[in-house]
Amino acid sequence: MATHGVRTLRLPIGRRTAMIMGFLVLGSSCSSVATDENCVADPASTVICVTKPTTQDAQHRYQGIKARVGFYPNAECTPGTEVMVVTYDLSQTCFGWRREAGTSTRDNSATNFACYRDRVCYTQHTRELSCNTSPTNKEFRTDACILDDSGGVWLKLLSGTESCPLPPAGSGAQLSGNRLDDRAPSTVSLRPLSQETQHDRLRDCRCCLRAGGP
Repeated sequence: MATHGVRTLRLPIGRRTAMIMGFLVLGSSCSSVATDENCVADPASTVICVTKPTTQDAQHRYQGIKARVGFYPNAECTPGTEVMVVTYDLSQTCFGWRREAGTSTRDNSATNFACYRDRVCYTQHTRELSCNTSPTNKEFRTDACILDDSGGVWLKLLSGTESCPLPPAGSGAQLSGNRLDDRAPSTVSLRPLSQETQHDRLRDCRCCLRAGGP
């Protein structure tokens, strides 16, 4: 039966298949960005989203402990100048967060948390929320502004670890100049740290090498 006013566009089968697959890939990509059920908004952080606890995390020893960390544009870590704040849920075996990165986004994740009154030691994985990429041992502290190894941003622990134990004997060292100093905090002069000094500190910090925690 003839049809009037409608023109049917006939494409070769190979071309039609390619066009359909292209639309499916495009649709899938947009959907995964907009509806990632494992990454949810967190009012206590300024990032796009953070990961939710898993069922297994219900048995984690750090239940209820969330370390609030400021990211700063310089080594002063002046309150109110944070470029980003992330509240790390230490009860998660693998905690991840997604942040803006220019016109795109960047994922990071952390695991092996060891929480102490003045610091948190952990292992960070970049570019994924699942703690599956190359690991780097790190720490953030209440008494120092630490340059991240990515460069250009400094981290400082703001709150949330008050209920964690004091660090083990021998690991409560503080920095004075270019060496570790075990004097009481009130007698130590804290100054901006060079990148070399901070790498020395991370290498020498016993709690960071004991990623399993207390």
